[in-house]
This record gives sequence, structure tokens and C-alpha cells, in this order.
Amino acid sequence: MLPESGFSISVQAVFATRICEEPATSEALAALLTDARWPWLMNRYEFDTLAPKKKIQQHDRALVKNTASTRLKQGFLAPERSALRLMSSPSVNEVRADCVIATGREVHKSIATPYSIQVTQRATAWPGHALLTEWLEVVHAALAACRVSCGVIAGWQSYERAWLDAAMSVGDTSSAQVPLEYFAENKVLSRYNGTRLGGDMVRPPRWGTYLAQSWV
Repeated sequence: MLPESGFSISVQAVFATRICEEPATSEALAALLTDARWPWLMNRYEFDTLAPKKKIQQHDRALVKNTASTRLKQGFLAPERSALRLMSSPSVNEVRADCVIATGREVHKSIATPYSIQVTQRATAWPGHALLTEWLEVVHAALAACRVSCGVIAGWQSYERAWLDAAMSVGDTSSAQVPLEYFAENKVLSRYNGTRLGGDMVRPPRWGTYLAQSWV
């Protein structure tokens, strides 16, 4: 991911739903991830696979066609696939947007809400017809489909910072793009309270905080 001037936004939320065991949820989420309200063109996707199998990576412009939703649903339900990443990548060195979501194949019995969805968008790369309200609508619908417990919205001038903040990561400590004093608390939260996130803990507010009805 390359730093840029302008603005980027990232949403991250945690949930307990095992999407891989719910065909109806998989179908609904696949349809939302290929919804026309997204401001970018998803032209690339990859599924992470459970060890010892290697990652399956596919560059496929057919995702914008009628087969896209079916293909993603099949991936969510496949027994060996643990996570999906969708990308808008017009060139090898540029990512305008991505979405990473766990399928639920990896079982974490010690964590109440072990799975996450994260959507990151370069706002400066949006086409002229795209609307922030539509983006928020489809993101909210995707989070609701996963039945998320809580989440956070982070806005930054660079894509890297927005992604790192939402992902609770400090990233490359040698990079001038990462404000270490700001991201240090993310590292502490992830290390000591990660198993409680979504249970009796929520993320500290950034640009905004997403709460389920149980938290409200």
C-alpha cells in the first residue's frame, strides 16, 4: 500500500458469525460485496486457505459480471478457505480499496467474537458519480449481515494509516508514515484485550464507533 495525499477511510468490526456454515448469510454477503453502490470496480480477489494448503490467489475481472456473487458465495462455504480479500487494483502498485473478511473456518474457542471484516477505501480515488452516503449504506448492510458486535471507523490522509488504525496494528515502525505515539495503544489493546473485544470491550473511538444494539 502506497501513502498518498488526500483522504482515506477504513471500517473494521468484529463478529462471532461463522459465515461458512450459513448458506443464506454467505449468499447475502456475496451479493452485498458485489453491489453496484460500491464506488470502485472489484477486479481482484483471493482466498486464504487453512494450513498446510497454500494461498489461492486469482486475478479475475469477471467479478463485475453476473457470476461474481455466486463465486464469492462458493468461496465462503468452501471447507478449506478461511478468509476472503477483495481488491480494486487498477495496477500492480496501486490498491484503491479492499475488503478483508473471515469466513469462520478457523475456530477460536477462547474468543467471543474471533472474526472480523475490514473495508478500506481511498476517498480521493472515487469516481465522480460515487456518493459517501451510498458507501456507508452498503458498508452498514455488510456489517449487519455479519451480525457484528462492535467496530470502528478511521479516517486518515493516507491509505496506510487508515488501514493500520482500523486493523489495530502499528505497522512498520521504521516508516515515517506511521505515528508511533498514536498507534502504540492499538498494540496494547490487541495484545492484552483482543480476546475480549466485542464481548465486554469495544474499540476506542476514532472517527466513529460502530455499536450493535446490545451495546447501545
